[in-house]
Amino acid sequence: MDQQNSQQSNSQIIVFNVCHKHSADEPRTVRCPYCCHVLIFVFNDTHGHIKSKCKSCGKESIVNVLSNDT
Repeated sequence: MDQQNSQQSNSQIIVFNVCHKHSADEPRTVRCPYCCHVLIFVFNDTHGHIKSKCKSCGKESIVNVLSNDT
């Protein structure tokens, strides 16, 4: 039981440290290529592609988060 509490506590510390580290970074917005509605917010260390459905126009798109302008 103590080991489980210790692991949970360590996980909470790690999550807190990651959130605290990124709280100083300004997030960028990734917008829908069809209607320019905001899809998600990303931080500077985010890379790769996402597949997302826009809540505004309903179209699905695959977006490279590095090349998407704010």
